[in-house]
Amino acid sequence: MSDPNTADKPPVLAFEEVSIEMPQGFDHGIRGASFVLRPGDCCLVRLEWESLRSPLTDLATGVLEPDKGIVKYGGTDWNRMGFSQANRERGRVGRTFEGIGWVANLDVDENVILSERHHTWRADSELLHEAETLARQFGLESLPKTRPSQTKRLDLARASLVRAFMGSPTLLALERPEMSGYPEIMPPLLKQLAAARQRGAAVLWLTNRPEIWQEAEVRPTIRFTMSGETLVPV
Repeated sequence: MSDPNTADKPPVLAFEEVSIEMPQGFDHGIRGASFVLRPGDCCLVRLEWESLRSPLTDLATGVLEPDKGIVKYGGTDWNRMGFSQANRERGRVGRTFEGIGWVANLDVDENVILSERHHTWRADSELLHEAETLARQFGLESLPKTRPSQTKRLDLARASLVRAFMGSPTLLALERPEMSGYPEIMPPLLKQLAAARQRGAAVLWLTNRPEIWQEAEVRPTIRFTMSGETLVPV
């Protein structure tokens, strides 16, 4: 789905021989990973069932620093960005999380617009309008106005995708976005991903479900399976 007109532009994301020993809180490290995602590309990574907590998305978003190699976002090494620039660039990344990804003392609707409130000057009314529009597209009547701990898992899964797609992100880093909502969540997710890729977003999607791996509508441009610490191209 890459646009040939973007071939002369920097990749959205590039891993160059990236290695990291298993960080605390993860199930595996990464050894010698290299791939490039240009606008419109999708990298689908199939995780091993016993190793679901992967550092790939933290590396991709500059949250983790590799022991070896370079991770570039928009053509720039995350580690060469100053704090302000890196923070600003992360505001252009939409993400879902394998673990707890919610601020516990904020309601879900407040969580959803939090990043855009921090990174942009957009009015709350504009953010809430966009969030409610996305919420309906993902199957919610409206955004939950309850604490995450008091919200149904399927509603949280839908709301996490609303948050990820807010603000037209350049990169979507998705850690098993389907895990709490399969199969209901798939039709709107695939529709939103197709639209995002059409406008130039790149996608890094981690999954352990065979159904996702076999889903024709995902249309990945790159496929890997995790084998221990190694990304094996398929």
